[in-house]
Amino acid sequence: MWDNPPKEPSKSGYSWRKGAQYGRLEMRYDPFVAAEVVQIDRDATVVGHTQRGEPVYELKDPNHPLLKGFYKDYETDFANAQEHASYRSDEDSSGIRPPKHSYEQFLAARPIFLWRDPFGRLTRFTNNDFLPVYMAEPIIYLYPTTALEVHVEAKPLHFIKASIPPTTPGGTSWRSRPER
Repeated sequence: MWDNPPKEPSKSGYSWRKGAQYGRLEMRYDPFVAAEVVQIDRDATVVGHTQRGEPVYELKDPNHPLLKGFYKDYETDFANAQEHASYRSDEDSSGIRPPKHSYEQFLAARPIFLWRDPFGRLTRFTNNDFLPVYMAEPIIYLYPTTALEVHVEAKPLHFIKASIPPTTPGGTSWRSRPER
């Protein structure tokens, strides 16, 4: 529960696990933050509490190396996604392409928050809105064992650039009818 909600709420939640399954994602950080990187009393302020009443923190300094490093990774990932997309045609390309966020928008979205776990470790939670865009490419495979009508609907955060098979009018759902 946020005592002080972010100005730009996360659309896709937060992650904390280094070993989470994110397709081709190369995690560049450990979820546990070393004491020499962040000292809670000096570097952070309480912005909310867990359901058990434990404080959650954000960094006070907008230029903290943890924030600057995460934004640098975000910029690199965004540039790589743009470069990758430029080599593909619209018919061949797929996935969601969010707009690039400025550093001010990044900070307003609370890109990182911290929590001290029961073992005393400082745990980093990272806003999924700033993870590599290719992580947002949902790939859905359906393998029905008999002929049936299937309807799949998505609620994308941004837009769907391309789809195989094509989406229905409106661009957020697919319908398959069995061959007769």
